[in-house]
Amino acid sequence: MARAARVSIGTVYHYFRSKEAILERILGEEMARRRGFLEDLRRHGASLEAQIRAIAEDHFALIRERKHLARLLLREWLDPTPGLRVNLQKIHDEIAECLAQIIRDGIAVGQIQSRDPVLVAHAMLGAMEAVSLRVLAAGKGALCPVDKAAEELSTFLWTGLCQPSS
Repeated sequence: MARAARVSIGTVYHYFRSKEAILERILGEEMARRRGFLEDLRRHGASLEAQIRAIAEDHFALIRERKHLARLLLREWLDPTPGLRVNLQKIHDEIAECLAQIIRDGIAVGQIQSRDPVLVAHAMLGAMEAVSLRVLAAGKGALCPVDKAAEELSTFLWTGLCQPSS
């Protein structure tokens, strides 16, 4: 990071007390961006299907546009740096709660089946994380390239949430 910013390591540690503090700042800023995105999406009143698609698009855009940050987020979620585990869980739960509220809204208007919104939100996050891991690990040779991941996953999630046909 210091090399990329063209400053000395000492300069970085002048602003951050530790590696954990740097990671916490990076992760916190990205999660705040995601929370804001989810809240804005919900306020705009798009259909639930459009919201699910937008959530998947936003998630996979991070892999396309900021692959290093996407790798860092996944690595820290799966194997957190000591001292970050509690904060990461709190941030993850906050994102899941934003998703759960979108799901509650869809249930309330009859767009989707009545399910446990928090459980479904965590399942959605887990599905996005699993596909992200696969895409990042495989790179250009991925079975589901990053350009198709959002569409495929959002279609799969929407189909699973829809009210069954009569």
